Amino acid sequence: DVIATGGVDTNSIIFDRSSGQILSTLSGHTKK
Repeated sequence: DVIATGGVDTNSIIFDRSSGQILSTLSGHTKK
């Protein structure tokens, strides 16, 4: 399972739920 998070810092982080390891960091998303 993977989880994606997003915050006001304009970064989205995708990580592996079981290990907690970050799989990818995406920057620059907007509030749209």
